[in-house]
Amino acid sequence: MVVVAVIAIISAVFLSKHARDRDRARRISCIGSLKITSMGLRLFANDADGAYPFQFLSRPTNSMMFGSAFKTNDPGELWKLIQVAQNDIASARVPICPGDRPWRPADSFLTAGLPGEFAHTNSRLNALSYFLSPDADESDPSLILMGDRYLTTDPETSSERKTSFLFGQQDVSSGASLEKQVRWISTVHQGGGNAAFMDGSVQQLTTAKLREAIVNQPAGRANRIWLPNSDATGRGNP
Repeated sequence: MVVVAVIAIISAVFLSKHARDRDRARRISCIGSLKITSMGLRLFANDADGAYPFQFLSRPTNSMMFGSAFKTNDPGELWKLIQVAQNDIASARVPICPGDRPWRPADSFLTAGLPGEFAHTNSRLNALSYFLSPDADESDPSLILMGDRYLTTDPETSSERKTSFLFGQQDVSSGASLEKQVRWISTVHQGGGNAAFMDGSVQQLTTAKLREAIVNQPAGRANRIWLPNSDATGRGNP
């Protein structure tokens, strides 16, 4: 019995360490994905006279490259902001967090209509783990450009399995309701999250640091984030 107990303890310690190492590896990979994607958006803007994909596609002549006008207030169009910068992001598998289990990366940015392609209806929002801020610009390096989508305003006492992620368009300006309520869910990245800022950095943020970053957004200007979840369950259908 003593031997069995010792083996059980050693196994528990090993499994716990393995789980921590696995979570750490996923978070590092997620940071890399955010870094590559945000850098791709910045490179795109550099080639488009300072216009990030949001501003670029808001121009009617450019939005028609997708066959229809870009809907500037529809977060369901969020995937197009990644699609248009495909040459600078390089891989359609990048905009996915390894810990984002319900979502699956697209195989390519091709547009032939095949299921594995980013523009296919099975991909789009379901192949994107990150929110984007259409109001971020180069004038303020403290602005958040993009970050993990695992955001909620549900209390921490609620069951994580039933947690409703934030979805659609949200106001994150100073004084907005999200300021003191928003948090990362606890089951991804051990309760933290990652965000890419306009200064080019990608930071690991606790919920407290996330709220601080939101509060620091300049007052008196639009500060929206678009989250790729298309319905209240967080299991959107593009």
